[in-house]
Amino acid sequence: MKNLLLATAVALTTLSAFSQTQKKSWMIGGTGSFASTHEGEIHNTVLDISPNIGYFVATNFAIGTKVAFNLTSDDGNTSVTELALPFVRYYFLSLSKDKIKLFGNANGFFGIEDEGLGNAQLLGYGANVGANFFFNKNVALETSVGYSSTKNKKETVKDNTLGFNIGLQIFLFKEPKQ
Repeated sequence: MKNLLLATAVALTTLSAFSQTQKKSWMIGGTGSFASTHEGEIHNTVLDISPNIGYFVATNFAIGTKVAFNLTSDDGNTSVTELALPFVRYYFLSLSKDKIKLFGNANGFFGIEDEGLGNAQLLGYGANVGANFFFNKNVALETSVGYSSTKNKKETVKDNTLGFNIGLQIFLFKEPKQ
């Protein structure tokens, strides 16, 4: 009887932990980032706050969108950027009994930038790799490093950025019926 109870407890724990990125579950959260960008001779400082929502269309594979609000300062000039970033994410490795999950993420984006002299349209793409460190089965600290390239339609220069992100993700899923 003890073996049956132990086997059942292990199975339920494993199933519950695995549910984090199972098909038909949701991921809601966001990241913040700080980055240094090089545009020709100008160096920018960028602060970014980016809430996101994703849906797992298959186990470990999510699609979703992120909305980014950026504040950029370079040599006393300030600009505000608003972006929409559709993304795909794949969790490719679980470690420590699903307490750490590694992922790759790719996105395209579009938005507007207001530098005080009118708005400019932006287009770009990015990719990052990272990890979710789970506090429990629903909440994780997220860290990632990534690259992005942005084209301002008014200018001929592309912004290429390498950055580090940190944030929280909440995973919502239905418990299996018993």
